[in-house]
Amino acid sequence: MLSYRLVQKTKVLAGSGVIRQLPQLLEETGFCKPFLVFDQGLSETTIITCITDLLNKNNYPYAIYDRITPDPAANLVDGIVHIGHCIAHEIGAAFHIPHGAACSYAFPAMVKHIAYADPDKIKYAGKFLGASFDGSETPDVIAQKTCDAYIHFRDNVVSLTPLSHYEPDLSKVNLSMAKTIAKDPLTSMTPVPVTLEDVMYMLYTIFV
Repeated sequence: MLSYRLVQKTKVLAGSGVIRQLPQLLEETGFCKPFLVFDQGLSETTIITCITDLLNKNNYPYAIYDRITPDPAANLVDGIVHIGHCIAHEIGAAFHIPHGAACSYAFPAMVKHIAYADPDKIKYAGKFLGASFDGSETPDVIAQKTCDAYIHFRDNVVSLTPLSHYEPDLSKVNLSMAKTIAKDPLTSMTPVPVTLEDVMYMLYTIFV
């Protein structure tokens, strides 16, 4: 298997009463709008209320996504293994970006690349994010509308830290990085072929 370096900077807290540390953690990290992700089962407990009450008390706005599928089926897991993760592995390691954030930056480029593989699924994701379709769109247009809606959600609703915050050294976004991504075992699981030229173009759209 191809070797690569995956850098994670996420702090994980566990134990009784750790929820009360959330305001302090947000202040330490500089985050101003947390994104709460959980499933419907958890939303029916008092845990989420404790968190939102604490955020409200400390004047922190937040966004919620509560449609996570508990213990997702294998086909769902297989479906999300794609070129976006491969790109995220490399740019995360090169620029010390948390993997989830790196995937988010790579998402639009990945969606446009696989546009013709399953436009109906891409349209479904776009509708979920607020995009409108009239049924006449080509796969390319579907992908563009979905990406526009996603970027709005990422940057304006969730307020994800912008890529520029990590001050990426663009000299590292080069042929060597592209070759590593193209040879990543997960790349072969992408629903459409991925060439070295494809990878170079996707990196270009992410960073330029």
